[in-house]
Amino acid sequence: MGLPSQQLPPGLGLRCLELSQALLEHGASVQRAGGAGLDTPLHVAAQRGLDEHARLYLGRGARVDARNARGETALSAACGAARRPDEHARCLRLCALLLRCGAAADARDEDERSPLHKACGHALHGLARLLLRHGADAGALDYGGASPLARVLHTAACAPEAAPQRTLQALLNHGSPTVWPDAIPKTKAPLPQQADSKQPSEPRALRCRDHQSGVTAGKASMSTMPGLSARLTAT
Repeated sequence: MGLPSQQLPPGLGLRCLELSQALLEHGASVQRAGGAGLDTPLHVAAQRGLDEHARLYLGRGARVDARNARGETALSAACGAARRPDEHARCLRLCALLLRCGAAADARDEDERSPLHKACGHALHGLARLLLRHGADAGALDYGGASPLARVLHTAACAPEAAPQRTLQALLNHGSPTVWPDAIPKTKAPLPQQADSKQPSEPRALRCRDHQSGVTAGKASMSTMPGLSARLTAT
């Protein structure tokens, strides 16, 4: 049960929906995966942002968390598809429908990327907030060690017109870490005695003389401020 590869105009979209209904009435299966990606009809509807088709397939028993060859659920596929600005509202409705029907908000694909990773990769702040409200992990790391925060920061550099700061704020409000200790290279610091043993003796002597001269200078500076010395003595 294929769907067009392009976003459908309203009239054609309605005819396509009617065709899908007719195919289902004549025995087509909503569970059957096809194509190189082994996508189910629900996957294809999610990729195209066809919320009415998704509603139809779910009503006919489509498995909301079925996975394709890339390990994606329909929600993951919907969040990963590029959208025009005028398609964002429809995508949000589609994802809200999938979540209401039990889709896992934190389902990972073969690269360990969650729907939130993908939404943040497109700086879709409304979708990111929706996923976070349904329990998506703001601190999840994919196989490459990237977090949703890292994905939105990359988008900020490449597509500032997407207002990525709104997605960034949503992540921070839901506890996203800003630094991951495991991502920082660890170096073994030298022991104090090892560091001192490598220092020549002359600089140490100089430091001692500097310290003594500093104490002397301090006493001298106090003697130049009799008023302050008098107040300290009185206390």
